[in-house]
Amino acid sequence: MKAAIIAGCVMLSVLSAPGAHATEDGCAVVLKTPDGFLNVRAKPKMGSRILKRVKPGETIGFDTAGGEGDDKDEWVHVYIPERNLWGWVYYRFIVGVDCEQLDALTTDKVVRP
Repeated sequence: MKAAIIAGCVMLSVLSAPGAHATEDGCAVVLKTPDGFLNVRAKPKMGSRILKRVKPGETIGFDTAGGEGDDKDEWVHVYIPERNLWGWVYYRFIVGVDCEQLDALTTDKVVRP
């Protein structure tokens, strides 16, 4: 499962428009969590300081920077655009999405069939 998420994130980084998200490799949506929010932490560790809490359904950017320590592959470096904030989240609570489609949904007019 973890490998599939990481592979999806890498694939999204290849598919993302180069100029659309200059500081990010891809986009992700926050999934439902047991607490109802996802902690964005200062370092890729459970005990690290919480910088922000994001709600399920929110979109965030991510890059492919690696974490530190034994569980480094379980953390994803993320960007919260409205706060201009970089931090870390646990991989299990986000899913990669196509940045171009997100941009189209938020900037284009809705076309009804």
